[in-house]
Amino acid sequence: MNKHERIYQTANQLAEQIKASPEYARYMTAKERLLHDPINRNLLRDLRDKQLDLEDSLDADEEYSKQEEFLNDMLMSVALNPVVNDFLNAEYNFGRIIEQLGEIFQQIFPEDDILDEEEAAAAAADAPPDSSGREDTTYIN
Repeated sequence: MNKHERIYQTANQLAEQIKASPEYARYMTAKERLLHDPINRNLLRDLRDKQLDLEDSLDADEEYSKQEEFLNDMLMSVALNPVVNDFLNAEYNFGRIIEQLGEIFQQIFPEDDILDEEEAAAAAADAPPDSSGREDTTYIN
């Protein structure tokens, strides 16, 4: 038995449980519906393009009115369009499951406490010399 086989089996079981969830089924149904509807697919693409433009404009400190305009356009389009609305809701609900799983897995990873280059250089300059007389050390034998 491969030493990681249980981990892979558990991951496959988790994937199957996710695929069996109602959120996944709703997401896949809404996605399929949207894929076969070029008008609404383009509407969603335009909304996401506007969202990216808004994010870029906010980085450039553009006026708040552009943000208001975008939000109003988006809300009207989604409220009046059940295909896009269904997809966005299904995407959000399924995405929340994936996000929560990511939070669970994040708990097993230690915080990123590796020194950046400047900190490492400063720490090396402050460190006492190696007693063996060598300046560099390695953990590889």
